[in-house]
Amino acid sequence: RIGSKFRVALEIAAKKAGWIASHENLKCVELNRKILESTLWDLDPKKISARIPKDFRFDGDHEQVVHGDTIRYAKTASELEHLLHHFCLDSCGDYAKIDSAPVLKYAMLEFFGEYLGLDEFDATKFILSDNNQLNLSSLIKSSLTEYEQILKEHAATVSRNPEEYPWEVPEVRFYDVEQYEEKLRPVHVMQPAFAQVKESSPEKRFTELLESSKSCLEWWYKNGDHGKEHFAVPYRNAYGEWALFYVDFLMKFKDGTLGFFDTKTERSDAESFRKHNALLEYLNGLRTSRPKEKFVGGIIVEEGKSWKHCRNKLSAGFNLIGWNNFNPKDYEGEK
Repeated sequence: RIGSKFRVALEIAAKKAGWIASHENLKCVELNRKILESTLWDLDPKKISARIPKDFRFDGDHEQVVHGDTIRYAKTASELEHLLHHFCLDSCGDYAKIDSAPVLKYAMLEFFGEYLGLDEFDATKFILSDNNQLNLSSLIKSSLTEYEQILKEHAATVSRNPEEYPWEVPEVRFYDVEQYEEKLRPVHVMQPAFAQVKESSPEKRFTELLESSKSCLEWWYKNGDHGKEHFAVPYRNAYGEWALFYVDFLMKFKDGTLGFFDTKTERSDAESFRKHNALLEYLNGLRTSRPKEKFVGGIIVEEGKSWKHCRNKLSAGFNLIGWNNFNPKDYEGEK
């Protein structure tokens, strides 16, 4: 979808087309108006009529359809708002329309407010003017091209591996009392134990499995989902950018094995296989640097009354065929 950087892209495209920004000249509004007048833009909102397209249906309270050759013009702010919304939907290029249209809309309204001195109502009429459509479409198309370039440059700046830092179970952790509640979970490494008020069903059931495996576990820890105080593995997301994967559960078994598991349901997270593969690579790195220790982990999925995890890398659209059953008793060590 189009993001907030589109406003920057719009300014870049406008500058290349000869527009003048306020930081370049305090008289930018006056100068931009002269530039646009020379290229036959409609600039006087009072003389602009926003035509309602044929067979256009207004949403909400405006259930009026314009049929046939009837020509109507938007007169109210509500009608103009609906027309502007549909204009933006049609102007998003290949980006997701529903998510991108509001970003495009507010970027243009802000831009024309700053560069032409138009308030929101007049800027809307300016955008919808039939006479401005050709020039405006060209400006938007150029802006989308600049936006793509901005995204590529941003991806290049974050293409390096994020900073890695040593991690240990924190001695103290602060919980938001509105989002977390105290739980009786004696095997949890931090006491008292806390869980999210809206704890997901898979996480709750996996927690119950861990708590019932006291003979096999030294401890387990429910990780946080952001911040350097919590454990995370770098991975490349679907856009090729580096992101952080905060693994749900960390644990130490009685035989010394360290476990790293993240509960999922099938198809619950499109990034699951990327996160899983990054975690496997991380564990392989640990095995190399700490050859005397044992490590196990990956995404873990509940199937019936058992939990499955995969020791191999995954691809998109994976299924559970060939996955291993997770049984904490496998890590009890010598009795």
